[in-house]
Amino acid sequence: VDTPSELARAVRTTPAEETVLALTRGGTTVLLRLGPTTLPGVVHWGRALSSTDSPAELLRALGTPPTDSVITAQEVVGILPLHGSGWLGRPGLLGHRSGHGWSPAFDAVDHRLVEDDGAEPGTGRLRLESEAIDTVAQLALRTEVELLDSGVLRVRAVLRNTGVQPFEVMNLEPAIAVPAQAVELLDFTGHHVHERHSQRHSFEIG
Repeated sequence: VDTPSELARAVRTTPAEETVLALTRGGTTVLLRLGPTTLPGVVHWGRALSSTDSPAELLRALGTPPTDSVITAQEVVGILPLHGSGWLGRPGLLGHRSGHGWSPAFDAVDHRLVEDDGAEPGTGRLRLESEAIDTVAQLALRTEVELLDSGVLRVRAVLRNTGVQPFEVMNLEPAIAVPAQAVELLDFTGHHVHERHSQRHSFEIG
């Protein structure tokens, strides 16, 4: 926890089976699908929901009918899409250990919810911390999904090599699904003494 201990309250949330966790701040709700062997997956990110008290009903509503393959219907994608979990696109974690261990599959994930009221009004946050391990590939992953009082959502990922041999990381890139009505990207660019200039782009394929 990166805030004074008296401001933070941590609660274990590791489920014995799949469930849904709701984070609500600043008029925004983020619904996260959690499981004992899966990274968090965002199933709703938008306007605050009036009720999120029935995770079992939410899971039933999110269920997809049986299909022939993941090409037809993709399950909820974790914030770090992985080939090992059935993702067919560009993986969020791309790397290898001398040509081996290029498709990690985490066998245990521990989730922890941290609530921080902040030192000043409007500086609080809710943060879901997830610790995942892959005993075969000898990797440990930490992800954070943080919702600020302003309604801004932040996502981080940190990978650690628990093996002896070097692991070459080529890409570590969290991703979040966005609704169909999202048509614009905002990021920042610039150069020396002219940093942080905002620029807007339309969503493109690739």
